[in-house]
Amino acid sequence: MADEQPKSTYVILPENPIKNLTVAEMYDKEKYDLSTMEEGDVFTMLNATRNGLTEQEVNERFQKFGHNRLEHKETSAIMQFLLFMWNPLSWVMEAAAIVAIVASNGGGQPPDWEDFVGIILLLLANSIIGFVEQRNAGNAVKALMASLAPEAKVKRNGEWKVIDAADLVPGDIISVKLGDVIPADARLVAAHGGVSIDQAALTGESLPVNKVAGDEIFSGSTCKQGEAEAIVIGTGLNTFFGRAAKLVGSASDEIGHLQTILAKIGNFCIIGIVIFLVAEILVMYAGFRYEYRRGINNLGTFIEATAKFYTPLTKHLSTSRFHRNFARMLKSEGANAPRIAVDHDELRRFSLVQAHHASKLLNPAGASTNRRTTTAV
Repeated sequence: MADEQPKSTYVILPENPIKNLTVAEMYDKEKYDLSTMEEGDVFTMLNATRNGLTEQEVNERFQKFGHNRLEHKETSAIMQFLLFMWNPLSWVMEAAAIVAIVASNGGGQPPDWEDFVGIILLLLANSIIGFVEQRNAGNAVKALMASLAPEAKVKRNGEWKVIDAADLVPGDIISVKLGDVIPADARLVAAHGGVSIDQAALTGESLPVNKVAGDEIFSGSTCKQGEAEAIVIGTGLNTFFGRAAKLVGSASDEIGHLQTILAKIGNFCIIGIVIFLVAEILVMYAGFRYEYRRGINNLGTFIEATAKFYTPLTKHLSTSRFHRNFARMLKSEGANAPRIAVDHDELRRFSLVQAHHASKLLNPAGASTNRRTTTAV
């Protein structure tokens, strides 16, 4: 039985919308929903024809919409690692190391090399654990981008040719066939041989979905049957896939509730440590007239004990345990994602995207290896 598709809607379009509307206005679904409006309105909205765009129109749209790719900001691995040594609780450990190797001199005794080496090793272990966890969690967007089509067959100036998928723009006419990865969000304008699209990675649907002319197809899904021509309606971050990747990227940049609480605890500990150190210095040197080395040894012992007790290692171990538990859940249940219609709430569909791709990363042997790139007919 064919899946129910959303009915076409009629809209009042402004004059020359591709030039007069901003990108945000064009993709405001409350005003102009390119996925449901009449086919003729789609061509009018995008100022396109079935013969494809001209090179001049393509260049103009590059300026407005950009390339059909997901931009991913790379952060230096060295800077990421060093940032784990720059936080309040790490400062306590670093202060303890300085006291052990610099201040602990005099009285005919050498510096506390053993304590210094132990603190440095603990600091490095803490930073390495945090760095590895963050790098592993930061591969989500890369995993999303890896499944996009590298090439696309497009009609321009009335002729078919194969180009990089990154060079597609809204209004392009593309051709897809069995095994092709859909290079951009598009609306079918012609379908031959019973078109079937596997979009489980995006919607969680367990079986390929039958598509007919007028239906929407999503970037990152795979053609499992038939051949079709479609008009591109969304590229880059303006695709369903792009919005999911953007949400993944923004989520990884946000500070979680646990990190916020731990930061407050760390700041409280730092204030308490400083107050106690000042009091201890006044009592030992001003009150009891301790010798320099005896007082420094006492201060070093206190700072080292505090650093080891309040080390942020516990934070990374707790978050690592959460990641491992979540990974086990994905591995056991990620393949059984429930069937969800494509017109359901986008946030729900995005959660399935995360689960699906995370499960593929955790179980690469089970991932499909039959996906082909687009080639000329």
